[in-house]
Amino acid sequence: MAEFAGGPKPSVQELAALEQSFSQDPTSQAYLPLAEAYLALGRFMEAMVVAKKGARARTTEAAPRALLARIYAEQGKDPKALEELTAALLAQPQDLPSLKLQARLLFKTGQKTPGAEALLKALAVAPTDPEVTQLMAKFGVQPPTPPPPTARDSPPDRVLSASVGATRVARPLEPGGLPGARPPAYGQSVALELARLADEEERLLDAKKRAGGPRLLLTISLVVVGGVLLIGWALYAKFVNQRNHEIAALLKKTQESLAHDSYASYQEAEKSAQRALELDQANFAAAAYLAYINALRYGENGEGEDFLHRAQEYLTAAKAQKQPHAYIFAAEAYLDLFLHQPEKAEAELNEILNRKDPLGGKLYRSNLLSGALGIVQLQEGKLSEARKNLVEAHDLAQADVRVTAALGTVDSRLNSAGTAEAFFSTALRIDADHVPSLLGLAQLELESDPPDAPAAERLLAHLAALGNGALSPRQSAYAKFVHAQLLYAQNKTAQATDEEKVAFALDPKNPEMLLVAGRRLRRAGQPEKAITLVRQAIDLDPNRGSFYAELGEAYLAVPNGAASATQFLTQAISRVPPNARLMTLLAEAYRKQADLAHAQEQWLRALKLEPDNVDAHLGLARFYLEKGDQARAQAEYELVAKHAQGATLAEADTERGRAALDRGDPTKAKELFASALGADREYPPPYFYLGKLLSADRGKRSQARELLGEYLKRAPGGALASEATRLLP
Repeated sequence: MAEFAGGPKPSVQELAALEQSFSQDPTSQAYLPLAEAYLALGRFMEAMVVAKKGARARTTEAAPRALLARIYAEQGKDPKALEELTAALLAQPQDLPSLKLQARLLFKTGQKTPGAEALLKALAVAPTDPEVTQLMAKFGVQPPTPPPPTARDSPPDRVLSASVGATRVARPLEPGGLPGARPPAYGQSVALELARLADEEERLLDAKKRAGGPRLLLTISLVVVGGVLLIGWALYAKFVNQRNHEIAALLKKTQESLAHDSYASYQEAEKSAQRALELDQANFAAAAYLAYINALRYGENGEGEDFLHRAQEYLTAAKAQKQPHAYIFAAEAYLDLFLHQPEKAEAELNEILNRKDPLGGKLYRSNLLSGALGIVQLQEGKLSEARKNLVEAHDLAQADVRVTAALGTVDSRLNSAGTAEAFFSTALRIDADHVPSLLGLAQLELESDPPDAPAAERLLAHLAALGNGALSPRQSAYAKFVHAQLLYAQNKTAQATDEEKVAFALDPKNPEMLLVAGRRLRRAGQPEKAITLVRQAIDLDPNRGSFYAELGEAYLAVPNGAASATQFLTQAISRVPPNARLMTLLAEAYRKQADLAHAQEQWLRALKLEPDNVDAHLGLARFYLEKGDQARAQAEYELVAKHAQGATLAEADTERGRAALDRGDPTKAKELFASALGADREYPPPYFYLGKLLSADRGKRSQARELLGEYLKRAPGGALASEATRLLP
């Protein structure tokens, strides 16, 4: 991995000076030269710790994340390096060092198409950069050919077809979903009519010459009638053109309002779309927008059954024109989701997104539809699939605040707090007042270990400062609910309980609050109470796989609850669409009962459904390790390292480190424990194991004490606490 290595090795004196500078102000730029120095010396753990501190202090900069990527790349951990580069490019999409390193790693891992895309982005940022030119030559990437001039002026995604004006003309979709050629404009029609009337006048004058004076009156009459017709036609055409321009402006305003993804912006979008529909009652684009808006106001903003009925009526009107439109497809999918038919919504969106043009390419590449599919799968609990589609949507439109916030939610549920925080922070850079991102980030801070109550408090204060009307009824209730979780974190239990009751009273049909409250109780060691709340959530929405997964985790947390978990999860798998998460939980229930054959069967079933499922790979790794099959266990652990992130990766690397210790390879063990710390700073065991290893080195005992102290701070009652205490001098 020399091509990713750090700079020249510093002397002992230079390193000491850098360490002193960093210790005086850890939030300054001093992190960068110190981390570079550690990297040059091959001291990956120290480099990672310093770079992580730099990333925390500089969330809007790409440099610290790019540095972390180099540290991972130097250790051969390309998936983790690419994950950090994703976060770096979220902060600064045109950061040239990140784009170049991303391209090199993508090609190195065999991902040629994404690698070429990264190189072309780098070329657009720095067309004369010699390294970019060398990399393009090395990997055979050709610069893009300038596209031929085109007269099309419609956006490629947001509106797949257009309809404006009284004389509405349907615009057929060409391959790729772009509008076809327009019919002659109204001005052209008027010109044709004028030419026809001129010909008619000339013919009448010829007739006059032949017939003489008796027909003069008829000629004059025809000329007068023609003049009146011309004036009337011109006035009508002017009226139609003015109305068409107004409708086009209203639809554009609707799109711009929808992009903000806020309660107030949806209301503004509804007003402009409604006005467009009043001007042209057959305008299916306006009806499609209104169906989408009312669906979200019903399902996400909690505004009641009237909005559901309005969404359904507008959808029917839009579909009646039999013209494809992205917002028709999205509105229909969201209505299916909110009416407890997520599998139907998913199937319809997949069918649309997989339609082929005559050349075999995808007919639609739509950030709106890929984003909607990802959000539907998120609600189903299909987190890996949801993330894939949301990333595709994000790549198509990086300033889409709704998709970016949804990626934050997905990664928080995948236990990848670092990237979740990066996505929420990016969404808030797009729109500092984006309510779902403020709420999502506050909840993320409160679910960290330990909870970051001051950060959550600041975010909730920002929400409160937005004033009346900024939050929907459901968002207002959820803000109170998150505030209750803050009070729990501050040990103000009585106030928290009262606030939580108010939130439930304000929005009694919101199953998400029941789910989060149940998760909090499970983590607090009260799984029986958690089971009660999650069951209530399932009663409200019986088709959400994520709810059954949370209930399965609650059953597994009950002492001797594996048998009950097995019974419940078996029933759940038969009730909801195929769900890899439920299968891995059932496998864990079997494992706890020492039924390893059935556990293996469920892990393999999960992998058939979702080949990159890290929980299944981790379960199989442990299974093979217990069976003494080191080779297959190692293969599964490597797949975990390739696809996992956050706490799951930390757990896997810790287990691999312990296996290396058992094999008598402390050097490899140390490297793996350091990697575990890099994956998740909140996971306690690697602090202990690294501290124990370093305590045997007289020169590193102070560092060992620090690590063992961190373990005891994070897990004072942990299984390794007594040994950690004994090792401390």
